[in-house]
Amino acid sequence: MATVRALACAERETFANLLESLTPEQWDAPSLCPGWTVRDVAMHTIAYLGQGRIALARNMFAARWDVGTLNANALARLGSVQPGLLAMTGRAAHLSGELAGGGVALLDRR
Repeated sequence: MATVRALACAERETFANLLESLTPEQWDAPSLCPGWTVRDVAMHTIAYLGQGRIALARNMFAARWDVGTLNANALARLGSVQPGLLAMTGRAAHLSGELAGGGVALLDRR
């Protein structure tokens, strides 16, 4: 398990470094995900870090159990976050939250 945590921390640090290296044009460029910019993908990647079971359930309820709406709501909530803050948030986030136990992006702590 310690190896998984070390990999997750290294992955998160590498991702944060990448985010910090992007130019404004790169942030606003289309990603490989249709209809999403690089900024959207970055926000989606960190939007649920540390979110507990109750918060996730509340957000899913607000989205009427539609994952697309859940993601759209998260992007709207984080839409004005500056790139440097996104990188810092991703780097500083603890390996916790409801999604951590599912092995999502090497975040499994259990």
